Amino acid sequence: MSESCIHGINSEYCSKCNFQIDMAPLEIKFFKNKETSEMLLVLREYIKRNKVKVLVISNAPIIRDIDLSQVCIQPDIIDELKLLRDCMKIATTSGYLFLPAGPLTYRERTDEGPSHCRNCHSLLSFEKGFFGCTQCHSYVCKCCSCLCGSSVLRDWRGNFIPEKQPLPCLQRNRLEYVRIGHAIKNHPLFSI
Repeated sequence: MSESCIHGINSEYCSKCNFQIDMAPLEIKFFKNKETSEMLLVLREYIKRNKVKVLVISNAPIIRDIDLSQVCIQPDIIDELKLLRDCMKIATTSGYLFLPAGPLTYRERTDEGPSHCRNCHSLLSFEKGFFGCTQCHSYVCKCCSCLCGSSVLRDWRGNFIPEKQPLPCLQRNRLEYVRIGHAIKNHPLFSI
């Protein structure tokens, strides 16, 4: 029998608790696939299921679940900086992300201050280190939302924002790419 969360629901099925777990900061850990010798970035560990969710670092990167028995926990000597750069490149291209060179909105340069995420209401700004979306050119929150796929939005002045095309990647994958990007950007070895 599994434990109940603070909301009184089975902890595996509580959407509120799982959302917080999904957004948790990523700890950088590299494993190696015993069968293919590919390097893997660990995204999530499912100890009860004996699986790990990983980003396969290759020419055709993919996010997938694999058995713990397939991975080498302590890989041989690795060039961590090269792996960090490769992972950042994968995260930015596959997640449609970019690191802004300056503020993306006019509002954050005014007395009104930065805008908020439409989902989780976090403040979004250049100063806080948020990524930008290459598709809609707005900030990408840590909950992975941006303006892609939005319709009938208004800006802070009340003006209508034109409808945006949907994001070309899966939302759950983008969440992982955003987590990867923030973890690498804040890693002591990595400098942009």
